Amino acid sequence: MAVDIRKGSPTLGKWAGVMASDEDQRRLWAPAGFARGFCDQSEVTEVQYKCTDLDNDVAESGILWNDPAVGIE
Repeated sequence: MAVDIRKGSPTLGKWAGVMASDEDQRRLWAPAGFARGFCDQSEVTEVQYKCTDLDNDVAESGILWNDPAVGIE
């Protein structure tokens, strides 16, 4: 799941997501300026997370999964 958090973006607050499994091995690419997250629905999960830069602890924050302003299904 990815949520657009770019200030001034026409899609600010919109989200996109995919259901993935070990059989289909789907991927979701989210560019800079998007919040990223996942929901594990199995007993065993492996997530590979690729970053374009080092972590920036000062800029880190979060979005509640059920925030009505975002409306993640």
